[in-house]
Amino acid sequence: MSQAARRRQKRDRRSDLIEAGIALLARETLPRVEDITAAARTGKGTFYLYFDRWETFLAAVRDRLLEDYQMDMQIRLVAMSKDTYWHILETEIELFVRWLMSHGRIHRVVFHGAEAGPPIPSELAATGTIAKLIEIGQEYSLVSPDVSAPIAAQLILGVLHAGVDRIDHETIDEAIPEIVRFVTSALVRQEVQ
Repeated sequence: MSQAARRRQKRDRRSDLIEAGIALLARETLPRVEDITAAARTGKGTFYLYFDRWETFLAAVRDRLLEDYQMDMQIRLVAMSKDTYWHILETEIELFVRWLMSHGRIHRVVFHGAEAGPPIPSELAATGTIAKLIEIGQEYSLVSPDVSAPIAAQLILGVLHAGVDRIDHETIDEAIPEIVRFVTSALVRQEVQ
């Protein structure tokens, strides 16, 4: 087997473990390493070849979820223009809230759990993405230039995260418009009269 094929196979095994973890973490009980390796059809030693401890594995699961979301979001943002900014921003807020809600158990474990692991890499951090969206709105003269994008991004993520932590699946459809209205009203450029 060539070195390139071995590297590809190595990436695939790591990916298989992460995918198995995502599926099993969605269940009510926290899986054991043995459960994950059985689902990925690998041995326990293979798990520890890629992840030195449980927290490292959970960080990899978290990062995979964020990478997947960001890739999908980048596709959606291609259509953004001055005319579509608010519509796309509102849609993105709704999609982000629904995405967090859809990963309920996983969300609690990888973002809130005691074992949540190392900090989120800056290129995957939601605050960076939100700040970029605010800056785009400022370039379009739709968002006030007085808004500090990094600070506003932290506050907005706090609102979104707290909203998701407190709403349930039965009330999500009525909560989302309120969350969207709250976030976008904080960004709207006020015209000076």
